[in-house]
Amino acid sequence: MTYPAEEIDDIPLSLETLALKVIMKASWLQDAIQELEGSLPERLTLEANPQRSGLSLSAAGAMGSTEVEFQNDKALLQSFRCDAEVHNTSVSLCPGGSQILAEKSTDTNSR
Repeated sequence: MTYPAEEIDDIPLSLETLALKVIMKASWLQDAIQELEGSLPERLTLEANPQRSGLSLSAAGAMGSTEVEFQNDKALLQSFRCDAEVHNTSVSLCPGGSQILAEKSTDTNSR
């Protein structure tokens, strides 16, 4: 869920159960995803670590692998909190799955 800046009073999440909280510009996340799409990803991984103090997105697929890192710097991440190591991997059932999702997302946004 995306919240416009002027409407943020209280985001309805249980902060006690969150291992990772990141607030950043949506356009930077979109740029990172577009960069990852170049590898025709079959696997997408999100990693964060309290000691590394940053967020990492990586993709691996038919055209190789790509990694995009966001360091915990106020110029990049408006807010970053990582209480425990986070490592999430999503595996697509078909090569190029992210391109299919991006096309569906674009169609939805243009309506």
